[in-house]
Amino acid sequence: MPLHDVVQLALAAQRERTSASSDRRLSPREEQICELVADGLTNREIAVRLHLIHHTVDNHMRRIFGKVGVSSHTSLATWSVRQIRQ
Repeated sequence: MPLHDVVQLALAAQRERTSASSDRRLSPREEQICELVADGLTNREIAVRLHLIHHTVDNHMRRIFGKVGVSSHTSLATWSVRQIRQ
């Protein structure tokens, strides 16, 4: 397959992922948690700050990871800085 076709397929796949993730908007609480992750807080520190049980924050984090397509605090912090703080 020519390189041009491979690039076009990759771009199409990226557009599909972007449109699919836009259907998965973050709730205000999830945005708040993303901000705190971007500030460098751990799940337990976020729980204390928001007066939640740390397991609740863990559950939020799993949903956020799925919605934005990341798998770590560092990736989420980077995503947050790019998306939420604009």
